[in-house]
Amino acid sequence: DAIGALLDQTFTLLSLEQALSRVLAPVLELVGKGWASHELSVAQEHLISGSVRARLDSLLADARGDIRGVAVLACVPGERHELGLLMLGTLLRADGWQVAYVGADSPLGDALDLAERLDAAAVCLSATMREHLSALKSLDLPPEVTLTLGGAAASPTAARRLRGQYADGNLRRAVRELRRAAR
Repeated sequence: DAIGALLDQTFTLLSLEQALSRVLAPVLELVGKGWASHELSVAQEHLISGSVRARLDSLLADARGDIRGVAVLACVPGERHELGLLMLGTLLRADGWQVAYVGADSPLGDALDLAERLDAAAVCLSATMREHLSALKSLDLPPEVTLTLGGAAASPTAARRLRGQYADGNLRRAVRELRRAAR
């Protein structure tokens, strides 16, 4: 209940972008560090992450007008860390995008097929573990689709190799760059 009350307070007092960038992203980083240093148990980490995921899922379900286009969001194969990508999805939805959120551990071929069927303007991929980047070597994206690569394992070099743009963790900037690219 306390986690839910804190999330309620955060989203009531702050704009969506501020709630995500100033509160949730730093808290999730601290939770990850707490888990890595054994200050938090797996159960505690899952409880916090699950509460945040549930809130983000409800925000993503908020149907807004499709004025920007379609964006397909997926974590690369093997990647289970999806909360950063989910935060990006909620900001894109609030910015007027139709978001097709595929989620964690997504087969790239399926995500790209979905993007083609939906005539997506953007595909956003997330990788937080370096070993999962190898799945991107055979990525074949149509030239009219903007690729954005983000997550802790992503880099400007990896994004350039894929002819995409790099999302450095600044969600506001990522949304602005996707909006600019979709014009």
